[in-house]
Formats: sequence, structure tokens, C-alpha cells
Amino acid sequence: MTKALDALRHFARRLAGTPPRRSRLTIRDQGQGNTVLVAPGDLQGEIIITGDGNRIEIGAGCRATGLRIEVGSACAVSIGEGGHLGDLLVRAKDRATVEVGANFTHAAGPRPAGRGLLIHGPDSRIAIGPGCQAGDLHLELGTACAVEIGQACGLGDLFVHAATQGRVTIGAGTGIGGTLRLLLHEPGEIAIGTGCLFASEIDVSISDMHSIVDAATGQRINPAASVAIEDRVWVGVRAMILKGAHIQAGSIIGACSVVSGSIAGNSVAAGAPAKVVRSGVTWRHELLPLPG
Repeated sequence: MTKALDALRHFARRLAGTPPRRSRLTIRDQGQGNTVLVAPGDLQGEIIITGDGNRIEIGAGCRATGLRIEVGSACAVSIGEGGHLGDLLVRAKDRATVEVGANFTHAAGPRPAGRGLLIHGPDSRIAIGPGCQAGDLHLELGTACAVEIGQACGLGDLFVHAATQGRVTIGAGTGIGGTLRLLLHEPGEIAIGTGCLFASEIDVSISDMHSIVDAATGQRINPAASVAIEDRVWVGVRAMILKGAHIQAGSIIGACSVVSGSIAGNSVAAGAPAKVVRSGVTWRHELLPLPG
């Protein structure tokens, strides 16, 4: 155990059981296979541990007002329940995890409970707006990827995989009733508007994930294409939204439908492939009484 890690352990024990207070951390180390415990407090500064296989655990109820954490490969960062993180940066080399406790807040308001937030490569970013909630949030980001989620979203069991130069945006007030997988195996974007509603077991993908090759030329013929889902779109259970899809505002996608093209606004589309079956409609969350 290195001197720097010993000093941090002593610091954590000394603060344990005392009221939170401002703590300026400057920890730099290259150790491997260590666990670093940080007691609750008003945390500033930096924790930089470039070795592999380390774990950093920050106690419940911490307040970070300018804390930077950098870890090496196969590392984990765990933030306890009730954290109030106004300015926290976590940068991981690869194969790293970030675990966030429940009732997580930042300067603008509540953030979600979350598990399994991974940043595999450099230059990636996660931003979650105030008032969001999640059941099992799992974000995997490679190099130069971004996930931006607006305020007051119910994220359900959201899974995002972005390999390289992938971008995901989810507008404010969007709700996910169960599992939603957003898959970006190639560069591109999945853009989801405000006030959308997703049921469960839904996949949205910008890529076929494998190559289709012209037998004569040997060239790949199935490029990726971004997906756009505009404001107030309702997507039914087990639907699949494939590369290049564009669903315009106010539309409804039926259960088990497969969408690969453009769906006009304020319409109902269903089937595989999905086709418009009714136009001139809108939808409401609540069940209204039927006429007559």
C-alpha cells in the first residue's frame, strides 16, 4: 500500500462519524488493486489513481463542489446514497464502472438512482437533468460519445451502448415504462424528443451490427443511419425502431411493430414493416371516457 493511499484511509477514518465539512483532496497515485474510502463531506479537489483494478468509495450524503476523479483500467467508483454533486467529473481509461446511490442530486435538483455507468474510452460525457428517476440505468460509452437526458424523465431500465462517436439525446418529460435499449455500434445519433412515452422491451438501433457485403466487389453495403423520434411519440411494447427511422411528432407506434422509414406526424403506425393505419390523431396519458 502506497503512502498516498494510507494517508487517504487515515483521512477517511478521521472524518467518519463527524458532521460533513469542506475537504480539499489531492490524491495522486499509481497503485493497483486498492480500495480507497472517502468519508462524507464537502469534497473538492482531485483523486487521480492511474493504476489498474482500484476502487474508490465515497460515503453517503457527500457534497462535491468541484471534484475530479480519474482512474485507470478495470476500476470502480462508487458514490453513496443522497449524494449532492454539483460539479463532479469522472474520467476512466477503460473497463471502468461508476455506481451511483439513490436520491442522487446535483445543484439543479434530483438526479436518478443509477447502476452500471461505464465510460470505456476518452472524451465521453454523461449529463442527466434534474428531477429524473431510473430503475436500472446502464450506460456504456466508448470514445467521443455523449448521453444527454433532459429534466423530469422517468428512465425505467434504460440501456445505452455507444461505441465510438455516438450521441444520445432524450428530451424533458420522456417516460420509459420498462426496458429500452438504445444501440449505437457505429457513429451516429439517436435523438428522442420531449414528452415521449415508451412501453417495455423496445430496441432502437442505428446499425445492423454486422456487415452485409456485396459478393462481387467485397464492399460493405449496409451503412449505419441515425434515428430521430420527435416530440410526444408513444411507442408500444416490443417495438423495434431501426436505422434511418424518422417518427414525426404526436405519432403512435403499435406493439411489436418494426419501423425503418418515415412515419408521418399525428398518425398510428403498426405492423412489420410499420405502416400508417390511421391519420389525424393525438394521444393522452389518461384514459378518457368513450363517447355515448
